[in-house]
Amino acid sequence: MVDGQETTLRIKYKSGKQVPYCLDCIEKMTITCPWCGKPIFVGNYVTLYTPTEPNFEIPKGTVVYRKNPLQLVGCQRPGCAFSGADYCGIWRAPGTVKRIQSTIERELVTGGPVIVNLWEI
Repeated sequence: MVDGQETTLRIKYKSGKQVPYCLDCIEKMTITCPWCGKPIFVGNYVTLYTPTEPNFEIPKGTVVYRKNPLQLVGCQRPGCAFSGADYCGIWRAPGTVKRIQSTIERELVTGGPVIVNLWEI
């Protein structure tokens, strides 16, 4: 639990081996959504939006995915993501974005409708 927000995390590891990260380390990998200020946990889907306000100040704990053009790692909550079609990455340990094609990007590539099962990504 971070800032009153709770999550469940499943870590894959080989039987007989040590778990790769302790809970304190995983908590430190939690970042802040630049739009709502709530935590983004390891394993959450993320968006990569660009601020539209010219004097936007990047909140503490926010991760910059790209500097030019500026793209910030944001959460998947309904108030922050325009839709699930904008999910284009997964926040992963040890603190990186695993980039995936968004539904919109897949549609542009295929030129047709796309059905996505996020549980299989």
